[in-house]
Amino acid sequence: MTREDRNALITGQRCAQAITAVVNDAPTGCPERRLYEPLREFITRDYFDAMMRGLVAAERITRRGNRYFPATAISRLSATAEGAA
Repeated sequence: MTREDRNALITGQRCAQAITAVVNDAPTGCPERRLYEPLREFITRDYFDAMMRGLVAAERITRRGNRYFPATAISRLSATAEGAA
């Protein structure tokens, strides 16, 4: 199977759904490289970066440094920090 054949089997929407599911199962955050590595056979780094920017902009996940978090985790962390202040 060629790379082009594999690419046709994996859609951007499925990649986004998989990434969102993985990030949501990692409340302490997921490093960017761990998200990209399994997908590198199927999508380019540029496509991955654009998809991640879209997921963050859509507030499905959040980003701090090189780690991605569930969208609700950062909200909880911010609320906790504000409550402690």
